Amino acid sequence: MGSERYAVKFIGESVEVEMAAEPGGVYAPASFTWRGNTLGVEAILRVFAEATWPKTSRTRGWWQKRRRTHWIVRASDGHSYQLTLDRSGSRREWILLKRLE
Repeated sequence: MGSERYAVKFIGESVEVEMAAEPGGVYAPASFTWRGNTLGVEAILRVFAEATWPKTSRTRGWWQKRRRTHWIVRASDGHSYQLTLDRSGSRREWILLKRLE
């Protein structure tokens, strides 16, 4: 991704994500459904995780930590997207965070 430039469009909407893995491989997004349209994931460009406390937190207990895993993917429509799995507390929510062009 080095010197590439992206026009970023924030989306921030919940999506449904299908996960899949090659035999012996790691589970990763295979497709996602956004606004009724299902897009296939053609390539995983980058994966990274974050574990931070909310800025408004007065204490820093392990149960308050925000845990998210982010996948930058190239979808079947030719665009790149950032899919985020929010695993904070008991939450398991997929968010289509943004589109990268």
